[in-house]
Amino acid sequence: MIQNYINSFIRIAKAKFSRYPTQKRLLKLPLLKDPFFIIVMPGGMHLAYLAMRFIPSYVDKVVILNGTAPWESSWARRMMGADHYVDIHFSLQHSEVLDLLFDTISYNFGIIDYDCYVFREQLFSELVNISDDCAINAVFFRNNSVLKWDVPETFLLFFNTELINQIRSVYGIGAAASKWDDLSDKIRCALESIGLNSECLPEVHKPYFDTLRLLMMLSKVERKSYHFVDHLPASPTPSETAYHVGGVSDPTNVKGIWNYRGSYFWYRVLEQIDDEELNRAYSRKFPRTTATKFLNGQTKERFEMPKTFIDFCEHLIATGLARS
Repeated sequence: MIQNYINSFIRIAKAKFSRYPTQKRLLKLPLLKDPFFIIVMPGGMHLAYLAMRFIPSYVDKVVILNGTAPWESSWARRMMGADHYVDIHFSLQHSEVLDLLFDTISYNFGIIDYDCYVFREQLFSELVNISDDCAINAVFFRNNSVLKWDVPETFLLFFNTELINQIRSVYGIGAAASKWDDLSDKIRCALESIGLNSECLPEVHKPYFDTLRLLMMLSKVERKSYHFVDHLPASPTPSETAYHVGGVSDPTNVKGIWNYRGSYFWYRVLEQIDDEELNRAYSRKFPRTTATKFLNGQTKERFEMPKTFIDFCEHLIATGLARS
């Protein structure tokens, strides 16, 4: 128990000391036109490399290297083809990076996960076309069957930064996950006005507000809500518009079909890219296995991998690697 408190204190201290130098690096970025930020974690270079090949050249792309090793940062700059790179020397939580962006970037911007792949290039133009009274443009959704709402997933979003920061200021919140009991009376009262309460939260499968969900719900309260420029389900579903894999952040975690599927994809992309430096470095950091072993059940967990998922992954990888 004491060790957990110590570890938590160390993490918070490191995050605090990472914030200022990261903010300075963000402030050094030139004035960008509707940029998209892709936040890449350690171990994810090959997935981000593939994702970058699906983003059209007219989009300003900023890669945030969130706690990556020095060799990964060098590899990214050499291989990914982004317009700009920002290093964070200690891994911050996703919500902490988002709050840094909201605090620092004054113009509208988007985010895209490094395991989100956009086939229809026009989608980026549609996302950046955000109205003055809309806080967020979204693509992926999860339905709230109780309230009959579609709630945006965070895989691919574009923000009206001014409205987002107004909501953050009015309610004194950020992008972090939150529990109902930890919210102020003011926020709980506001959320109850749109039908939310401790027993009815935005995502019926989660007993809390996940990253950005509180901001999304309060934008709804303020009638500055979100808009879907397309309507793609959160679960990986073959599509010629965009596709989010999920469960890729730790290939050693194969608990549950979501993570098992993501780990399979992690190894399959690494095999297909076949970069000597990545293979050598990641074989030292992660267990040496192959995508084929996943299909043959040679892992500590065993799930039936849907053939539609396998086939679409092959299509996705081949399409991305064929692009210049």
